Amino acid sequence: MALDYPERVERLVLIGAELYDSGGGIFAQLGALPFGIGRANTWTGLGAGPRSGALFAIGCRTNGYCPDQETIERRQHLAEIQGTTDAIMARNSTLPASRVPADLAQVQQPVLLIWGGGDLRGIETANRLAAELPNATVEIVAEADHTPHLHKPAATALLIDNFLMQRS
Repeated sequence: MALDYPERVERLVLIGAELYDSGGGIFAQLGALPFGIGRANTWTGLGAGPRSGALFAIGCRTNGYCPDQETIERRQHLAEIQGTTDAIMARNSTLPASRVPADLAQVQQPVLLIWGGGDLRGIETANRLAAELPNATVEIVAEADHTPHLHKPAATALLIDNFLMQRS
């Protein structure tokens, strides 16, 4: 949108953006497993099913994301909405037909890059984006992984609010 209709975009916020991933990475591979296994993996990874609790426990031990029971139940509810699993599987298996990342240097709007300090994809991706985007700022949300808006929603919202309120 910022590239194709720059007059419609005043500022841009990207959270844990996966702009350099081609083909969905490990999630596309897991989703492509045969005999319904891929669909089950995707559904469980979204937060539904009997194994989702175990996945949340692993995440708590490995990257510090320890959601409370209310958050787990909300994620499970969202994962069970009809079509969600199919949409995620389609997204992960579709190669992007996009000008991104090739034309990132053409994005002239101010860009806020929000990254979780424990993001498994690494802060180096945020730094690469910041180097390629002419008006980018990187903000790291401590004690969050790839989804700081879920792990630290108040801190993430404050960063976004402050960024959107800045004068050009």
